[in-house]
Amino acid sequence: MVELFMQYNPDKTTKNNAGRSPLDFARQVGNDKLIEMLEK
Repeated sequence: MVELFMQYNPDKTTKNNAGRSPLDFARQVGNDKLIEMLEK
C-alpha cells in the first residue's frame, strides 16, 4: 500500500498536529523498509 502511495510523490515532510512526520512514525516502530522508502 505504501509503495503505491509513494508513486504519487506525497509530501513526506508533512507533520500531524503533534508535529510528527511519517518518517518519525516509521523510526518509532523500527520499520526499516518504510524508513528506506521515506528517505528516498
